[in-house]
Amino acid sequence: MRLLLLFVLLSVSTCLQASEKDTKALQLAVLQLDQALIKKDSTALQTLLHEKVGYGHSNGWVETRAEVIDDLFNGKLQYNDIQTSNVDVTIVKYT
Repeated sequence: MRLLLLFVLLSVSTCLQASEKDTKALQLAVLQLDQALIKKDSTALQTLLHEKVGYGHSNGWVETRAEVIDDLFNGKLQYNDIQTSNVDVTIVKYT
């Protein structure tokens, strides 16, 4: 019985560590996206934004990846600074 309990605890611990690692990776990707938008780094944006992303703006405007990148370079979008706060990450299996 003790062996089974130990196995369960180790399994849960491993899952939590993997989740923390994934959470930190996602938080880093958000910071990298912010910097890519500010620097107009199209290569980074191609990597960070999924081809089917819907990028929502605070005014309700939603753009595709191609539209975001195009609008950064045609002057329609200009990011000088991006401030994020209270970022809450929940990773759901198979997403």
